[in-house]
Amino acid sequence: MIYLIPLAVFILFVLVFIIIYKRKNPVYIGLGTSGLNVAKAWKEKGGEAFTLMDNKYNIESIQQYLTIEEIIQSCSLKRKYVVVSGLGGKTSKKMLVDLIQVLEEKNFQFKILAYLPFKLEGTLRNQQASQIHEKLIVRENYHFVNINKEVEKYPNKDLPELFKKMDELGLEKIKSIAF
Repeated sequence: MIYLIPLAVFILFVLVFIIIYKRKNPVYIGLGTSGLNVAKAWKEKGGEAFTLMDNKYNIESIQQYLTIEEIIQSCSLKRKYVVVSGLGGKTSKKMLVDLIQVLEEKNFQFKILAYLPFKLEGTLRNQQASQIHEKLIVRENYHFVNINKEVEKYPNKDLPELFKKMDELGLEKIKSIAF
């Protein structure tokens, strides 16, 4: 019986450590293709991530689809979140704005990481991205990757390699903005 007390204390210590560790690691909410790629990479490293992929507000958590309301219900005010999104497409135009609004209304701690689009992605996409970027740049919790500036550093890479490099850059940027 006396031997059970140290074992119980040890188990309690391990459980408290796991709870504290999980609270320190943010959960990633990836929007669109850019967010999906970063969220998948984060999940491969053992992190938690959800992705929102279409204009019906379905969130794919790699295994299942959830609505924004369901994901908010599964979120905890004790956790921190990073929303990752490309700018300029349908996802950022409506979903990013709506998700930010819901997270703020519910008083969640979160940061935003956005990718500005490649120049070659077209005038309309770049104009939409610029409009959204201008609205978000005033926020303290907003961070972004200017893909065009980053691409200049890798002039000899083809497009698939550049996209992979940008995903890696996103993970590095996430580490630098972590809570």
